Amino acid sequence: MLSDAIFGALVTARNLGYRRGWLPSYELESPVISVGNIAVGGSGKTPTVIALGQALSRLGWRCDVLTRGYRRKSRQMAVIADGHVPELSGGKRFSAADAAVSATGDEPLLIARALACPVLVNADRVRAGEFAERLLGTDRRVHLLDDGFQHRRLRRQFDLVLVDPSDLNGSLLPRGRLRERPAALDRAHAVLWLGSGSGELAAARAALASLSGAPVFVAHKEPGTWARVARRPLAFCGLARPQSFLDTLRECGVEPAELVAWRDHKAYGARELQFLQKRAKHSGADGWITTEKDWVNIAGGVGEQRAREMLPGIEVVPIRMAIAGEAELLDLIAKQLERRPSP
Repeated sequence: MLSDAIFGALVTARNLGYRRGWLPSYELESPVISVGNIAVGGSGKTPTVIALGQALSRLGWRCDVLTRGYRRKSRQMAVIADGHVPELSGGKRFSAADAAVSATGDEPLLIARALACPVLVNADRVRAGEFAERLLGTDRRVHLLDDGFQHRRLRRQFDLVLVDPSDLNGSLLPRGRLRERPAALDRAHAVLWLGSGSGELAAARAALASLSGAPVFVAHKEPGTWARVARRPLAFCGLARPQSFLDTLRECGVEPAELVAWRDHKAYGARELQFLQKRAKHSGADGWITTEKDWVNIAGGVGEQRAREMLPGIEVVPIRMAIAGEAELLDLIAKQLERRPSP
């Protein structure tokens, strides 16, 4: 079995290979902004990609998103795009409304619906980026590389790295959750510290001072608006860090009757919804509440109509990333992009 020491040695050797140029990396015509982290799952990369995409679009950039589509069933290039997109060769196109979650993955579909911009799904993000530029052009275009900090084959102009405070004391895979040691943060152009507000900025800077000279911003996940119906719902989710969903609900004054937590990217069928019916009855819940990401998987599994029939009044909570100092972060990104000559 692979130990964390061996894993760490392999990661170090790989990073050295890219730093010395022994391993090949590729540059796209348009600039790339990576959103990533040093740990597996659950840090808030998806809402951060959405927040950045919305902000860059307001500044006049034409965005697309390059993403892997974790745990999707298809290996074919998938493009989620509304509006006019040329015919694909070597890929399959979906609209955001009718995309199959099995073909695209849940988070790419969630991003596409939130941003209304093209999302290209493929394990090879270099190929996906080249695909995007052939299809959509390069004028005033920027690629958002989802979960890209370790995807070093694709060169980027800006690395935004999300850090949960627990990451700094974590262990490497497979014993722990870390993909890289915290010292890897010296590659970041900016660090997004996941806290509860701007009051943590000084503490975040102190914690990161020995690891990275990059500017530090504080962010936290918060709920968007949703139709609040149940007073004591059964909460359920398939997230890497389900406690974060429970914390979000409690911050909004919602105390669930019970939390049912499944593995990340949970696929739902009728059996799971029947189980949720039974759990709600057992716990005395008066409804159900879940995340947008889970709703994407539920709708992909049984269909929205069937799901609402089985779980009437289900509440779906959108999760947003609130970044303290967002304007300063965008200014930092813009300056970095301007240093790169236009294609």
